[in-house]
Amino acid sequence: MVLTVVDGFFIVSRICNSKHNLHLASHDDNDSTQLFPEQLNVIYDSKCSVCQWEVDYLQSQMEEKKNLESSWFTSFLKGIKAWTSDSKTISVVCDSDKEETTSRTSKVDIEIISLKHPILILSGATPGPFYHSHPHVSTEFDHLDFSMEEQVKSNIEVIRKIANTVQEYNRDDLLPFSLPLPSDSLDENYFKGIESPQLIHWISNDKEDINYPCGYADYQSRLQVVNDATDKSCRDQSMNSYSVLEKYETGNNVSDRRFRLETFAMFGIEEGTSTDGEHTFVQLDMRDILDPQYFMPYVPSYAITGGKLAMFKVTSNSGGKSSKEGDQVKLAYDNMISVLSKLDATFDNVVMIWNRVKDLDKNERSVLMTRSEIMGWDRPLAESVLEINGVNDIIQGIDERTGQQLYIELIVVAQLPS
Repeated sequence: MVLTVVDGFFIVSRICNSKHNLHLASHDDNDSTQLFPEQLNVIYDSKCSVCQWEVDYLQSQMEEKKNLESSWFTSFLKGIKAWTSDSKTISVVCDSDKEETTSRTSKVDIEIISLKHPILILSGATPGPFYHSHPHVSTEFDHLDFSMEEQVKSNIEVIRKIANTVQEYNRDDLLPFSLPLPSDSLDENYFKGIESPQLIHWISNDKEDINYPCGYADYQSRLQVVNDATDKSCRDQSMNSYSVLEKYETGNNVSDRRFRLETFAMFGIEEGTSTDGEHTFVQLDMRDILDPQYFMPYVPSYAITGGKLAMFKVTSNSGGKSSKEGDQVKLAYDNMISVLSKLDATFDNVVMIWNRVKDLDKNERSVLMTRSEIMGWDRPLAESVLEINGVNDIIQGIDERTGQQLYIELIVVAQLPS
C-alpha cells in the first residue's frame, strides 16, 4: 500500500473498506472527470471539522470538473458522433486583430466531424408559436398554458412537427439528397431516424411569475417534471427511441421570461444518400404555418448532407487582447470569422450557433442585433440564445480590454467547403 500526501491528507492508492472514506476517481479509467490519475481514497476523521472542510472542498472540485466536462459543447458532440464516420480535433490560431502587430494570439480547438448520412439540426424549441415577432411582443404569448407539464409537451410537439418537414420537402423534391418515401403502412412523414431524436433540455431556475406560474418554484422541481413528462410526450409523438443527452440549469429564456424550458433536438436521416456527392444544407420551414409578416432570425431546422462539419467555441478573448472597437459580441464574431477563415470557410458555411449569455436582461439587445446591424449578416441560423445560470456554469475569462467578466460565448457549427 502506497501513501502520499495531498493538501495534508494521507492518500491511499488502493480502494479500502472504511466507514469514512472519499472516492476521488471513477472506476472507469477513461473518465476524465476524476481529480487524480490514480484510483484513490481519502481516509479521514468525520468528527474533525478541518478534515470535513477539506473533504467538502475536494467533492466540490470533483463536481465542478464534472460540470465543466459535461458542457453544452460536449453533449452536442456526444450526440452527433452517433451519426459520424470519423472525427478528429485540430487547433488553429485565432488572429482576428490583424492590424495590431503586438496582439497576443491564441489557439482554438476545433472538432472536425465526417457525416455518415444527412442529419437535421433544429433551433431550440420553446412553448410559444414558432413564428412570432422580433423584437419579441409578450402579448403574443399571453394565451399560452405556462404549466411546466404543458411546456414539455409543447416543445416535443414542435420538434416532431419540424421533423415532419423532411418528408414534406422530399415529396416536393426539394431535398439535396435522396430519401425513400414511407410505405403505405407507415406514417406519411416517417423516415428512419425520426423515432430517435437526440435532445438537450435547458431548464430555467428563474423565480415564478405570479400571474403566469408554471407550478414549480425552482430548478429541481422543474427538472423532475421534465424527466417525467419527456418520456410520455416523446412516445405520444412516436419518437420512442429518443435520447436525452443532458439537462442543464439556465437562467432566463430570451423569447419570453415566462418560458421555463427550451429543448434542442437533432435527428439522423439514416437512409438519406447524397446525390452526385452533393455537399450542402437547406432550410426547412413549417410551410403550413409560415407567416411572412414575422421576421425570423433563426430557422426551424437545417437538413445537412455530405462532407465535414466543424464545431468550436469562441469569445471576445479567443484571439488574444484586441485593440479593436466594439463590444464583446462583435469581437466574438470577429474571432469566429478568423477561425472559419483557417478552414477556408465564411459565415455562409455556418449552420448553427448557440449563444451562452451572462446577464441576459442587460446584454439581450447586443446579442440579438449585432449580427444583422453591425456585421450585416441577415441569413438565419439554427440557433438558441440562453442565459447561463452563473452558479455551476460560467463563461471563463475576463475581457482583457475592459477588465469586465466575459458575458458571451458562441458555440458554432459550420459545414466545411468541399
